[in-house]
Amino acid sequence: MRVTMKALFILLLITCAGVVFAGGTPDGEPPSVEEDCDIYRNQPGPAFGLCNAYCEAMDCELANDGDPNTNPNANERACERVLARFVDATNGDDPPCEGAGEECPCFTTWTDPEPDNSIWQNFADGPPPTVVSCFDDGTNVAVSDGTDFAQVATDCDPDTPGLQRCCSVTFPGGQGEGITLTFPLTADEEVATCASTLRGSIPMTLNCLP
Repeated sequence: MRVTMKALFILLLITCAGVVFAGGTPDGEPPSVEEDCDIYRNQPGPAFGLCNAYCEAMDCELANDGDPNTNPNANERACERVLARFVDATNGDDPPCEGAGEECPCFTTWTDPEPDNSIWQNFADGPPPTVVSCFDDGTNVAVSDGTDFAQVATDCDPDTPGLQRCCSVTFPGGQGEGITLTFPLTADEEVATCASTLRGSIPMTLNCLP
């Protein structure tokens, strides 16, 4: 019996070591170093925690990666429940680890007429701008760093083809007037990705209008 228990103990140690060196999760990356969910880190509500659960702790995206050798760290029902709560918390976003979203084209669309880059380019180049005011009605989102405004909207100009969905930037202008530049977004996924980027920059202590 002693020999059997000792062998079982050694086997258990080897198995645990394998899990540790593989990162402890099926995708081989421990949650502490994965960055998929960083865009939700400062967003109020449970989105960041739910994203971490789905993408990093449970690795639910592995069910859809087409590789039969990788599997989630949770059952299908658990993944579906967390996914439903995440979608509800983010007003319809797909988890970033699923790779379903489009890249936000607003990052590199404009060059600020002032010496510094625009707020959108700060999102792309990092670090994210410090947001001091915001607007979010669940669909349209706007944030300001105190100088520039970055906006994403789904009702930009219903009468102009191609401008129903857009992102825009407003720079300060002379005599109290701002300069607003608008860029059309062609897909709902682009709107969702751009809006998620803005929402992820909003500090948890900041209440957005309305």
